[in-house]
Amino acid sequence: MSQKFGGVDLEKDCKIKNSLLMGVPLKDEFTEEEISKKVFSNWNGTCFDIDELVEMLLADPQNSDPMVLSDKGIREPIWKNVDQLENIIEFYKIKGDQTAKKMFDKKLQNLLKIAEEYKKPKFIEDVCNNPKILIDVLVTGKRCIGDHPSAQAGTFVNATEALAQLSAKLSRLPEKIQKVFGNLTILNSSLTLQQILATSNSKCIHGVGFDLCNIYFSTLSEISKFNRINIKNHGKSACNLRDLDINGILYYDHSFYMAYPNNESREYSTRFFYCIIWWKDGNMGRFADVHLYKDGLKVIPYNKNENKATLNFINDTVDLIVNDRANIIANRFSI
Repeated sequence: MSQKFGGVDLEKDCKIKNSLLMGVPLKDEFTEEEISKKVFSNWNGTCFDIDELVEMLLADPQNSDPMVLSDKGIREPIWKNVDQLENIIEFYKIKGDQTAKKMFDKKLQNLLKIAEEYKKPKFIEDVCNNPKILIDVLVTGKRCIGDHPSAQAGTFVNATEALAQLSAKLSRLPEKIQKVFGNLTILNSSLTLQQILATSNSKCIHGVGFDLCNIYFSTLSEISKFNRINIKNHGKSACNLRDLDINGILYYDHSFYMAYPNNESREYSTRFFYCIIWWKDGNMGRFADVHLYKDGLKVIPYNKNENKATLNFINDTVDLIVNDRANIIANRFSI
């Protein structure tokens, strides 16, 4: 698209350049000055009178371009992703007909709702209405990661108990809510909570723990992202993140950091007794060990080339993390 938003050249930018309503060429309907102000060049080369395009978008929930058929005889979409829709909304905000201000504002709000619904996680309402279940997923994950057979007579007693408790809580939910939680996925992955629990007996218990924690962080991240959209457009949150918050987690530079007790190491040493893991965009890993010295706690990173600012931040806050006094909200994770 040639504009952002500096005007359209009907000959160069437009494969189709007729009015939607009248079918007449846009060059006959508008002066050259009006074309630069009113004509929107879409991703597929269709050019629209922006006010006609908005009317059509609001009237046609099928999102189909009446001007263009694909090779298979199917209508092309007007917008293929939310970025393209937001481009239309941005153009309309700047150049749409505002002579009837109330009507303009109403149309704009309806367009924003379409964009929000497209971005809105399908699980958001059910998860936000049952926040303790999502927190239980994280707590179970922490118990699995921190469990070791050497500390439990050869069996993962703590992890096994935690997994059974989580499964029992999920089974007591209404069937619809069970499905919603069961279908929660790790970001950028197809792995679901249901699959993680169903295969937990045949997989490394620590890997199961990491996957459960990943479900929590992925879900929280998606809800927070949608919250920011809702606050930007409507000045209010779609979900109270405080209900999903849990102590012992910090958010820094777009990543989560969480500590868990290392029971195996605690059995053999009084100096090394916590591990810190990180999460970002669906990826997780061990960040550091926490050692106890006479003068206090010290963070020893796994990667010697770890970012110094991040390492300093974790060192400064490690006492809060391991003593479960840190929290996401205090670090401005939610807007």
